[in-house]
Amino acid sequence: MLGLRGILVALMFVLFASSVHADDKPTTPTASYYVSPQQFNGQIQITDQGFTTLFALFQNATASFNFNEGNSTISRLRIALDTTSLTASNPATTRDVMALLNEGAISEIAITSPDAASFSDGKASLKGTLSLHGITKPVTIDASLNRTGKNLRSGVLWSGSEDTVGVSLKTNIKRADFGIGTPPAPEKPSAEATQERFGDTINLLLELQAIRQ
Repeated sequence: MLGLRGILVALMFVLFASSVHADDKPTTPTASYYVSPQQFNGQIQITDQGFTTLFALFQNATASFNFNEGNSTISRLRIALDTTSLTASNPATTRDVMALLNEGAISEIAITSPDAASFSDGKASLKGTLSLHGITKPVTIDASLNRTGKNLRSGVLWSGSEDTVGVSLKTNIKRADFGIGTPPAPEKPSAEATQERFGDTINLLLELQAIRQ
């Protein structure tokens, strides 16, 4: 039988071996991901004279970010939305939305969130900045991690199955913060007619299907 000393020595050996094996476990590397216009679905929502909320879709938008699947961490997010590519439900609305967002010389909404954020139960809050018309403001982005895995329909730029991350992003801006257009229509206007068509809040809903690079 082992004496007390032998038992302690054996226990220390087991603990040492366990720590060595734990340290030898491979870590999941952080990888870069890209979202092409074909895999990017983005839209704005804005009230129309307080009667309804209208939608306009971005036909041209891209994004990139880093993602670590081991700890579900996203970082270095960059998004570019071409405001000249917006399309609404009819030509008149498309014209008015385009006129609203393309007053300045810079026809792009740029969003960056460099710091890492971890998803918990599929949710994360990203801190970053949004630039529009030469003005940059801080922004908070609500992010949902939809799925990670192989994508058998990853678009024309890739062939075969690709490692893919699906993420949904939501945020909003105030027109007044970026000097967009004339004074906005109130979100809850009175019965009197208003000359301004659009409300102050612009909601951004972005769906990213990102392919590992």
